[in-house]
Amino acid sequence: MTYNRLALSRAPSCVTCGTQFPEAKRMDVCPVCSDERQYVGWEGQRWTTSAAIAAEHEVRFEDCAGVTTLSLTPGFAIGQRAFLIPQAGGMVMWECLPTVTDAAVARIAELSADEGGVQAIAISHPHFYSAVLEWSAALGGVPIYLNEADEAWVRFDSPFLRFWGRRPLHPDRRHRPRAPARPFRRQLRAVVEDRAAPRRQPVHRPTR
Repeated sequence: MTYNRLALSRAPSCVTCGTQFPEAKRMDVCPVCSDERQYVGWEGQRWTTSAAIAAEHEVRFEDCAGVTTLSLTPGFAIGQRAFLIPQAGGMVMWECLPTVTDAAVARIAELSADEGGVQAIAISHPHFYSAVLEWSAALGGVPIYLNEADEAWVRFDSPFLRFWGRRPLHPDRRHRPRAPARPFRRQLRAVVEDRAAPRRQPVHRPTR
């Protein structure tokens, strides 16, 4: 199934975790927030859209030792950040944000012009899927790499999906494996170590 960016911007997104659900109508409970590793907000399940988020937030860009960090301001959901990792032949977006703005897409094009543009998106964990399909569409239909161990969390279908794990990267289980995309391990080391540092996470389980 293919999507256009306008349709994706109108798909339901969870206010608490920022996950967009392109193929779902508004659900009673967000499946990500109902997982024990996440939480449902004190006000219960609430929904919005990427378009509504974009109307009230902007994407902030910061440089950290050659890695461009993207975040939303004011803060939203669980404070997702995205990282533009320089690569030979193009950049990789590691993680993504709950909304896409025209200004952010233009800024990314400017930053990545000399690098060959953004060539792929890679997501480390289902809590960071956010608006990954919308970002892929906005960046020209770049492939989205997700860990095959998290395949059950994927609530959408797309020709741009690539599942990776111990085996080489491949589009899905119905296709033959492709060669590994080699990629960004060294550049991501600091990012991954930072994200892996222990942090106390609030667990809010309203009783009402």
